[in-house]
Amino acid sequence: KKKTIMNDSAEVEKMLLTYGQAAQELMEKGVTAVQCCTDGVAYLLAQGCSMLGIRIPDDLSVTGFDNLPTTNNLHLTTVKQDLYLAGIKSAELMLEQLHHHLQIRLPVELVMGSSVLKNPEPPSLCGGSAKSDKGKEETYAKDSR
Repeated sequence: KKKTIMNDSAEVEKMLLTYGQAAQELMEKGVTAVQCCTDGVAYLLAQGCSMLGIRIPDDLSVTGFDNLPTTNNLHLTTVKQDLYLAGIKSAELMLEQLHHHLQIRLPVELVMGSSVLKNPEPPSLCGGSAKSDKGKEETYAKDSR
């Protein structure tokens, strides 16, 4: 049987503690929120924080990216993107790049979970809409770019 880190519970615990310790070091420097590059990384960070007694979102807000179905039960605040649209736009961009220099922006949606403390005033640079994990939609000022 091939040995991987995921079937070695001691290695998994060590990895999770590393994530938690990194969060602890950031908090000591005054960081109150972490935007993770994927929902998977956000999950690992939250698990590592939990092992060290760091409470999400009370002590540290955590967000992910991708809105993966496998992490829906975490009620994670995450950025959801339309992958089908991204594929279409990527193909269009590749074709357009053959003829002109072109820059495009794809819309994303912030999915509000319970991993971030609610801010009574949304940041002025935020655009689009956000849906809470309870289905309530909150619309923010659209980005004019």
